[in-house]
Formats: sequence, structure tokens, C-alpha cells
Amino acid sequence: MEIKTYNSVKDFIKSIDDEIARLRTALGKYLRDMDDIRSKAERLKRLEETLKKIGGEKPSIIETRELKLGPLSVVINPTPLQELSALEDIVKDVQDRLTILENIRKSLEPLEALEDVEAKVEVYLKDNMPKKVFIRLE
Repeated sequence: MEIKTYNSVKDFIKSIDDEIARLRTALGKYLRDMDDIRSKAERLKRLEETLKKIGGEKPSIIETRELKLGPLSVVINPTPLQELSALEDIVKDVQDRLTILENIRKSLEPLEALEDVEAKVEVYLKDNMPKKVFIRLE
């Protein structure tokens, strides 16, 4: 958790809008990346099937190895399917975060009336998501 301080309600709302825009941009990029990787995965699958028909067994074109380093997973020479799976997890997370922020933004609409009021805003964040807001009128 962390605390961020803003000089006004307007600044806080702008930070939410900026984060929503950033997440939408990232989501678009990740979805395009998924399409590219999905295409690679399909081509690799067709190649493996063709080589299997020729050679009688599924070939191992590139050796993939996954290592566990504590909570971290390190994949050497990832297959397109491994990349696609990881990217799908990221897309789901970004979509979830975006939905939460959009809901938060909608619930902040009544506070827009305070945009011209001088007030410090302290936001308590967990995983970079607002959890509690303190408005200190000056």
C-alpha cells in the first residue's frame, strides 16, 4: 500500500482519467500482440503436425525450459502458446483494473463540484488502485 497526495480534487480526478487512458492504450497493444502470437502459435502447430506426419512423431523444434526461482517463473525459449497464455493473463488483469477504475471514476462524478475548492487529497492505494480518499479542506 502507499499514499499519494494531490493538490486538488481536480488533480486527483485527472490522475484517474490519465490512468484509464494509459490502461486502454496498453490493452490495445496487448490485444494486437495476442493476435500476432496467436498467428505464430497456429503456424507452429501446423508445422509440427506436418513434420509429425512425415517423421511419425511430434518433433521438438526448439527446446523450452521453465525454471522456478522462488515465486518467479523463468521460461527459456518460450513457445508461442506459453507467450499467449501469459499475455492472456495480462489482458485479463488489465481489463479488470480498467473496469474497476472506470467504476471509481463514475463514482467520483459528484466530487467534480469540488474542483474549484482548495483542498488536499490523500489517496490510499493498494496495488496502485485507490482504496480510500481523504479530502482535507484548507
